[in-house]
This record gives sequence, C-alpha cells and structure tokens, in this order.
Amino acid sequence: MKDNRKKRKRFLPIWFLLIALLIGGCGSETESRQTDAITQQTLTETADTLEETQEQRAVVASDETESAAKTQDEITDYATEKSSVLTMDEIPAFADAPYVVIDDNEPDFQESDYSETSYEYYSDLDELGRCGVAVSNIGKDLMPTKKRGSIGKVKPSGWHTVKYDFVDGKYLYNRCHLIGYQLTAENANEKNLITGTRYMNVDGMLPFENMVADYIKETGNHVLYRVTPIYTGDNLVADGVEMEARSVEDDGDGICYHVFVYNEQPGVAIDHATGESHLAEDAEVYASQAGSGDERAEEIQTEAPAEQTQVQEQAAAASEYILNTNTMKFHRPSCSSVNQMSDSNKWVYDGTREEVLNLQKKVQEVYVADVVLDYIAKLAEATRDHELITLGLSPRGTLALCRMTKAAAYMKERDYVVPQDVKDVFKDVAAHRMILDSKARYQEKTAREILDEILDSLIAADQAAKLSSLNEEDA
Repeated sequence: MKDNRKKRKRFLPIWFLLIALLIGGCGSETESRQTDAITQQTLTETADTLEETQEQRAVVASDETESAAKTQDEITDYATEKSSVLTMDEIPAFADAPYVVIDDNEPDFQESDYSETSYEYYSDLDELGRCGVAVSNIGKDLMPTKKRGSIGKVKPSGWHTVKYDFVDGKYLYNRCHLIGYQLTAENANEKNLITGTRYMNVDGMLPFENMVADYIKETGNHVLYRVTPIYTGDNLVADGVEMEARSVEDDGDGICYHVFVYNEQPGVAIDHATGESHLAEDAEVYASQAGSGDERAEEIQTEAPAEQTQVQEQAAAASEYILNTNTMKFHRPSCSSVNQMSDSNKWVYDGTREEVLNLQKKVQEVYVADVVLDYIAKLAEATRDHELITLGLSPRGTLALCRMTKAAAYMKERDYVVPQDVKDVFKDVAAHRMILDSKARYQEKTAREILDEILDSLIAADQAAKLSSLNEEDA
C-alpha cells in the first residue's frame, strides 16, 4: 500500500517538473512566454480529464451485495445529519493558500457510514436554488467511461459571466462540480454544480479529486467522499466547500483528509451574496503578472467605472509596499493579506508602483542554474514520496519555491541562486502547502520537522553519490 501511495502522490514525473521549473518563472520574458505555453498545456490536459462524459448514474446497489449496501434513506440521513455543522466563524480568513486543513485532517464520518458498495447522493436545491451536501462512496463502477458533454445550460445560484485578464482562462467563475465528474460521472446535474472561482476549482479542489481518482484506479478500493458547500445566511454564492474523504477497505491508510477550500480569487473582491465582483485592493499585482495593460475586468454586469479610477489613484499615491517574497506579490500595508503573511516572507519597500514592478522584474531575472533546478525538483518529489505526507508540494508550489529562492538571492545582492538559498526558504514555502498523514500526528511530527528530515536526507544522498563517484574514478 505504501508503494501505491507513493505513486499517487507523484503528480508529475521529475523530468516534467524540471521542464516546468526551467521554463516557468525562472528567467527572462521569453521564458515567461514559454511558461504560459507549459501552463496552458497542463490546464488543457486537466480539462481533458474533467471533460469526459457519461450519462448520469443512479445509486448502485446490486442484489449480490444487498446486505452490505445502504438504503437511500440511510444515505440521506448521514449525508444531512453531520455531528457538527461548519461555519465561516471557524475558518481562518483567506490568505495566500487555496485551502486550509480543519479538524486535524480527520473527516467527520461515523463507522456506520462506511460501505464497500458504491452509491451517491445529491441534496435537492433549497428555496434559493442553492446546492447542498453531496456524498458518494466512490468505486470504479461509478467513474466515467465516456467523454463529458456540455454543462453550459446549468446556471448555478449566483452565476455571472465575468472576465478578468489576470485570471487563468479569463473567466472568474466556473460551474464547479461538488463531486468531480472524474469520480462519479455526474455531468449537467444542477444538484452537483455551484458557482465557484477558477482558483477554487483548479488550485483548491482538483488536487484532492485527482488524489482520490488515482487511488481508486490503482487499488480498486472505495473512498467515502463528501463535499458540503458553506453559505453565510442567504448568500447565493458559497464561501467555500468542505471536502472530506476516507478510503474504506484500508481504513483511511490510502486516503484521509478534511479541508476547507475557499471560493475566492486572488485580485478579485467577490460579493458572495449576489456573485457580483470588482477589483480587489491588490488587483494591480495580478494584472501586472499577467502582462496585461488593462486592469479592468470585462464584466457582463452593471459596473461602476469610478472603482477603477479609485484603485489606480490609490496605487499611484502609495509610497510603501509589502512584498511577499513567497508569492512575489506586493500589497499596500492596509491590505488584509499582509496580516496573513509569515514575518519571514515580508519585505517592506518604499517607492512608487512602477519601482515595485521594476523590482519584481529584477527578481525574476535572477539566474537559476540547472543543478539548482534539479535540487528544487528533488525536494518537491521527496515531499510527495514521504510516508508521513498525504499531499506534497504541487507543481505550482514547486514554481513558488523557485520564485522565492530568486527573491532570497536578490535580497542577498546576488543575481544568481545557490543551493543554500533553496535550503533557507524551503520550509517557509512548503510547510503550509502540505497535508500530513495521520501517522505524523501520532508520531508528533510537524511539517517543518519532516521537511528538515527531507533536507538532511538529500544532503546525505548527495554526499554518498559524490563519494561513490570518487571511488569509481579511483578504480
């Protein structure tokens, strides 16, 4: 089982990571264009996985497994009667991460909830047209076998067609499946589609869906899976989704997590009551990173042009910025994101917006040698292979590590990165992006302690390799 879990957590082969790192975010303007191509390829491949289709499936319960199967009433009962109901008061304010671990990463299932028979349940829409909890005991028999059809006719509560140039794919909102199509083959089911940001869909939910899909395909086991949209009051757009999953046959050894994924989009302020949106305080950061000269969204809804003018005037007047050396985004001191930053990632800079943008450009131009890229890739791979880590450093997280090493080098007045720069920032970048296995808690291991072990193991392996090479030369 450990080998299977290692395969599951290796999201991309090492050579692909090296290419992504070499081309993405680690050099010149030409390299940035190449990064866009690689990113688009990755998203296209992801879309191909998500765009598969099949007719909607009913609850599965064969005569041969009738004794082990749950009745529809039983499924409804435990789907809608959780031991505790999550509220936004219990969730930290959104910062720079798409999700946060809750309840020590333990899902809120009861022993009686588990079954080795596949089934699925989707709540009826409420009086406001909003989706409720979706539950499935996912097995191979529920997974799609055909390409996915269109879902454009479904208009979830709070839906708006709105574009921002700095959002991946332009469109702010996606029709987000509560239970991903690749897991249960549910397609244009209005009970399973909510208005969700691109960021929530791709950065937040997709990695967990991929993890479950890979596990089921590799083992043939079942995963008890529940996604609950969380709304504040009568808001039409969910604040986020609560995701719970636990593998059945191996009692959570393969899959076990409990997270809250934020329905937010960096650079965009969303009114969850209606779904309307406008540029956030730090929107210029994201617009500049996208290389767009137009910071204004192409919104198909009523807008107030004065908002843009206000944002631009505030940006021009500001004289102090807080640079997040992790994300390479800068904020005004009044921005709420500043309070969420680690002190080790904060860099105060006095100057104009144009000077800050120029600073960003200089940091991006810091040189990263192939040997350093290889080191970064090995560290990222080690987090995905570690037995105490359920979800390791993703490709996006790996790119963030590369960016932060360049910032670290620049702050030390160097125009090139050395391995020590990587070591200095590795834990700050990776610790909050990982989900630890339940075994880590039992062993009282923290994320930073595990990352220290990974650093030490790679150093030891490198020294051993050098010694072996010397011995071969002597021979």
